[in-house]
Amino acid sequence: MEQNTTRPTTKRTRRLWLALFFLAGSLTLPAQTQSFTLQQAIDYAMQNQSSVKTARFDEYIAKKQVNDYVGVGLPQLKANFSFNDNLLLRTTVIPASSFNPLAGPDDVLELKFGVQYTTDANASLTQLIFDGSFFVGLKAARIYAELAHKQVALTQTQTAATVSKAYYTALMSDVQMGILTTNINRLQQLYLNTKGLNEAGFVEKIDVDRLEINLKNLVAQQVRMERQAALAQDLLKFQMGMDPNETIILADSINIDAIVPITDNWADESEMYKKRQEFELLQTQRDLNLLNAKRIRMGNLPSVVAFGNLGTNWMSDKFDLFSARRWYPYAVVGLQASMPLFTGGRGNAQVAMAKLEAEKVSVSMEQFKNAVSMEIRQARTAVMNSRTSLEANKETLDLADNVYKVSQIKYQEGVGSNLEVLQAEQSLREAQTNYLTSLYEYFIAQIDLRKAQGELFTK
Repeated sequence: MEQNTTRPTTKRTRRLWLALFFLAGSLTLPAQTQSFTLQQAIDYAMQNQSSVKTARFDEYIAKKQVNDYVGVGLPQLKANFSFNDNLLLRTTVIPASSFNPLAGPDDVLELKFGVQYTTDANASLTQLIFDGSFFVGLKAARIYAELAHKQVALTQTQTAATVSKAYYTALMSDVQMGILTTNINRLQQLYLNTKGLNEAGFVEKIDVDRLEINLKNLVAQQVRMERQAALAQDLLKFQMGMDPNETIILADSINIDAIVPITDNWADESEMYKKRQEFELLQTQRDLNLLNAKRIRMGNLPSVVAFGNLGTNWMSDKFDLFSARRWYPYAVVGLQASMPLFTGGRGNAQVAMAKLEAEKVSVSMEQFKNAVSMEIRQARTAVMNSRTSLEANKETLDLADNVYKVSQIKYQEGVGSNLEVLQAEQSLREAQTNYLTSLYEYFIAQIDLRKAQGELFTK
């Protein structure tokens, strides 16, 4: 009886352990939490952001295209093999008088030349000796690789700007959450004190109700702010190329001391366009167009190719492929030169189009210089305006904070009203919002200024 009882128990235990094993295997690991400063977030994006990765792939492809083009000028060795079964030989008709003088003028001979089976095995070697367009094209391919490299730098700068703005957006959301939490705690304490005074008969119930309404509004605002903060972090992770299921912590904090004072003593912006990757891209594009015109002109020169061919033929009416008597070796070496004589004016038209494309890029370069100067001046104006607003809003915030403290003291001493405290509290929250908005605008303006001056990302 004991044995019969033990066995089912053992089976149930095994089933339990097996179920736990599969359950543990199906559980997913918790999302990893990582801490990032702004610079670390930018560095992470440089390795993981999809646009940066795509630009790097384009750079690798451009480098491989250079190798591919170089291969055209190297020796080309190729092996060939062909086998033919001439099921029906072609018939050739010739006058019979060619072989028989006595034949009539209308008599013909029907002849078949060839055998049923033929094969050819050979190896051919070619080497480019001279081709003017090849060497110009090789230089153009290398410049194209430089163009792809500069495109990577431009993509990195753009990514650094978007990551920086997303980082400050998430950071300001955290700051707003902290201030909102402080406001809720302060208002909740005032609510509890007022409620106690009401229960003691010192204040009216309407005073408690006003505070309760404001407190509920702040709590609802906190819920909305939490969602906005989560969206801000999701945006930051997206710009960084990070898995949205991971959790990040912002290691940086708002540094008020880093805010520079307003100044009109800016550096001369007339030469700052040279730091911009966009200008380098335009220069490279113009060089490519000029090289393309040169390549077309060089195509009018002769091209010379050396070649050699070594092979053997086999021919027979019987399928005796390995019969040594029917293999006939051959070899040939030589030079081949070619030169276009008349193309209907296409070459001249192509050269003219390439030059016009280069001139178009030159016009774009001049326009870009002026655009950069305007962009820098606009960015500097935005920095100064946001700095002015920040100073004014900071003074307003200090005043609003002082008014709130005074109104609270007056209310506690019985010489002020509850409504006065609520108005002061609302003015304080409005001043906080304006201050944080101007602070955010200042940091964004700084990012735009550094980007306009070509100083945002250099590596």
